[in-house]
Amino acid sequence: MLKSARRQGKREKDPEGRMPLADHLRELRNRLLKAVLAILVVTVVAMIYYKPI
Repeated sequence: MLKSARRQGKREKDPEGRMPLADHLRELRNRLLKAVLAILVVTVVAMIYYKPI
């Protein structure tokens, strides 16, 4: 199970929530990307509705 999980890029969850450093960095990258995209979307919407706001 573990070998097939590694091949698919998925790992079994640790009940204590521990992850290797690479997984933490990957999660940080994904969260930062989502945050930047959200800020960009809100900025564009705010620019469109600048006058009414």
